[in-house]
Amino acid sequence: MAAHYRVASVNAKLGLPEVKLGLIPGPGGTQRLPRLVGVETAIDMIVSGEPVPAGDLEKTALIDLVVDGDPVAWRSRLLAAGTAAGAAGGIGWEV
Repeated sequence: MAAHYRVASVNAKLGLPEVKLGLIPGPGGTQRLPRLVGVETAIDMIVSGEPVPAGDLEKTALIDLVVDGDPVAWRSRLLAAGTAAGAAGGIGWEV
């Protein structure tokens, strides 16, 4: 959750399965997740431990881009777009 860019495959599912073992999620799950997806969604993910499809989280700050295919291949495109956009312009999503 602390990465510069988070790319997920359309088939990806994200969640906090450690709660099913009775463990409380670490700072990523209890501090960063609510800031990225909102408190209501984060609480649902923390309490249930059920994986959420990447497409459902695409509109949140948790995922920057959902791709059909290999997410690693998109990494270089995102890095290039971020570098070309510079600090003021943000990421150019025309990758």
